[in-house]
Amino acid sequence: MVNEKQPVRPKPIVLIVLDGWGIATPYAGNAIGLADTPN
Repeated sequence: MVNEKQPVRPKPIVLIVLDGWGIATPYAGNAIGLADTPN
C-alpha cells in the first residue's frame, strides 16, 4: 500500500450579502425589522 499525500483542499467559505439591511418597515415576515437590535 502506497501512502500518498492527499492534496489539501481549502475550507469552504460563505459569503452573505445583506443588501437593504433594515430598510423595510416591521411586519410579520420581516425578521430583521422585528428583531430587538441594540443599535
